[in-house]
Amino acid sequence: MTIPGKPRSSKQRIFLSYYVGEKNRILDHCGDNHSKMKHLAIQQVLQRATQSKSDSDFTYFFSLLYTAEALAKTIVAGMLASLNDDRDRNRYRLEYSLVRTDGLGDWARHLEDAVSGVASHYLLEEAKTIRTELTKTCKEGEWQYDATAALKAALSQLNIESEELPVKTDMMRWFRLFARLRNKTRAHGATVVSQTGEAAKHVANSLTIIIDNFSLLHCSWVYLYRNLSGKYRVSKIAGDCKEFEYLKSHNDENLADGVYVFMGTPRQVLLMESDPELQDFYFPNGGAKNKSYELLSYYTDSRRGGELSFFQTPPGQLPASETAGHGELLPRDKCLSNAPDRQPDYINRTELEFSLCKELLIHDRHPIVTLVGSGGIGKTSLALKVIHNLFDKEKYFSIVWLSARDVDLRPEGPKPVRATVLTIDDMAKFYSELVRDKQILKSKEFNHREFFEEQLQKCDTGPCLFVFDNFETMKNPNEVYNWIDTHIRSPNKALITTRLREAEFKGDYPVGVGGMRDSEAEELIKRTANILGIDNITDKYKRDLIDESEGHPYVIKILLGEVAKNKRLGNIRRMVAGTENILTALFERTYHALSPCAERAFLTLSAWNSAVPRLALEAVLIRSTKQRQEVEKGIDSLLQFSLADIHKASSDGQKFISLPLVAREFGKKKLNLKVERTEINADVEILQMLGTASLGEPKLGLDKKGLPQIKWVA
Repeated sequence: MTIPGKPRSSKQRIFLSYYVGEKNRILDHCGDNHSKMKHLAIQQVLQRATQSKSDSDFTYFFSLLYTAEALAKTIVAGMLASLNDDRDRNRYRLEYSLVRTDGLGDWARHLEDAVSGVASHYLLEEAKTIRTELTKTCKEGEWQYDATAALKAALSQLNIESEELPVKTDMMRWFRLFARLRNKTRAHGATVVSQTGEAAKHVANSLTIIIDNFSLLHCSWVYLYRNLSGKYRVSKIAGDCKEFEYLKSHNDENLADGVYVFMGTPRQVLLMESDPELQDFYFPNGGAKNKSYELLSYYTDSRRGGELSFFQTPPGQLPASETAGHGELLPRDKCLSNAPDRQPDYINRTELEFSLCKELLIHDRHPIVTLVGSGGIGKTSLALKVIHNLFDKEKYFSIVWLSARDVDLRPEGPKPVRATVLTIDDMAKFYSELVRDKQILKSKEFNHREFFEEQLQKCDTGPCLFVFDNFETMKNPNEVYNWIDTHIRSPNKALITTRLREAEFKGDYPVGVGGMRDSEAEELIKRTANILGIDNITDKYKRDLIDESEGHPYVIKILLGEVAKNKRLGNIRRMVAGTENILTALFERTYHALSPCAERAFLTLSAWNSAVPRLALEAVLIRSTKQRQEVEKGIDSLLQFSLADIHKASSDGQKFISLPLVAREFGKKKLNLKVERTEINADVEILQMLGTASLGEPKLGLDKKGLPQIKWVA
């Protein structure tokens, strides 16, 4: 089979010259003729098939099968990208399976699930007309029937038994027939050479019909790559792509690099990979093991590994979170609430509790209060303690707990759980079921969302505190926040706990939750050690544990768990480095939210085990990125997201930035995967010329015990 490259014949050279010229002409003029631009991922493989036509009918036929396979996987990948995420993770269930399967029949079955099965209930509104093209029964003369009939003719030409074609058929039959054709030829068959010429004509006709008519392939498809400026390079794959144009001039979106299709909003196509130059497209091809699965290009026949970490959690309905809350409002002293029960191992954080309860939630000012802090720092447990302290007050008639938590940070490690609410509609339905009779809910006139909006403004029963836990896990947190800010009215209040406080959170009162005070951390160590049966902790080891963890309660518990498991006081830094799944649970979501310059600053700090003067860090990064404003904003976001700490030297007031040990170890693992590692190391070499700076050095003038435990976020 001919691989694209240097042509072997004059006929091939003529064709390739024509094809490249046509491709460049389309790309150069796509501003005026977008709709004529066909899907590049399919056109590349079709080019390969057309080139092979000059070799033999046999080679041409099998090249067309490659094109059909790429077409089938592109359609399935696009339809799965058009599924909304739901509590039962239906989209994830299908994608989890497809990165592991090497059978094309599974792709056809999963497509049926997405358009007419359980998962189809979560199809985006914008994709429902496309679903109709796949599922409606069509007669001869309609493109769906004609494409399917042409493929059936190819099967008959090769004497391959397959399901009969009725008078009317839907397009889904095409996928089943193609899986049969592929399995009886490429996978397990012994195809007769003399029959492939006519069969190839039928396959080519079928492909042409689908490529020309199926609307999914003419939607806007792009590859997005975020530059250091925070703006995006938009590489066009199909359609007019005008919906993505704004990303070229805006830097307030946070979309991961990758292939996207526009379905009302940009939807990442996780089962297709490429690059900003669109040189090739890769699809899952099974072979999953350890931490990767195989990706195959049907254009160049090259293979590479895909990252399996995103698809590690088994599919299926997850258990509820331990802080999901109750499914009904229960009497609690002078209040009704569905909030979870008080956590038995909670360590009092007196100053934070007093400020949150007495100064923020009791008074009518500040309708939205936001607790901001890193994962596992204790935001949820703090909120629960304060809520239970409010039960015997007469401030609120009810306290409603709405949890979006999808990971429980347990002593034995992070465990995925089922989020109770993910969207505004989820919250509205959940609240309505808490306070309204089932008969009312069944009424066609009842609108959950309108009812919830009314209750946010004025509850029928009296003042209410609405608690939104793990807010960063919500779908479109900015949209949800703006919705809450629009509708909440005094005397009602909203309390939000989140790892990420976005720039759009402008009407809230933010409270930073940092590490525990030394006395609090010591109490936590004592209590946890007793539970785990550890009796050999020295004062020095206790001090090192607090210093290295920076008072992070979950990190302290995990490290003590390692001590109990190993039955010895191990090296703290080595233990932290060895808990990769813990680091991922604590930092992955926050890391993903960083801008390119913030990520660059974080990785630079990760590569250098020292506090760095902020001015020096800014100077080095501005020199290498040429993005002054983005560098300054990026460093600010590291501080705002609690990924980095800032310290001021008492001698000259100079500001130093450092990473906590756990954040630095996470960053080192990310640095090993970055293409820009060489550039980052070059920046670090410049910083090293300044020499090391330890937080304990007199010149920094730091007294950790004197650091404020409540950080008011700007």
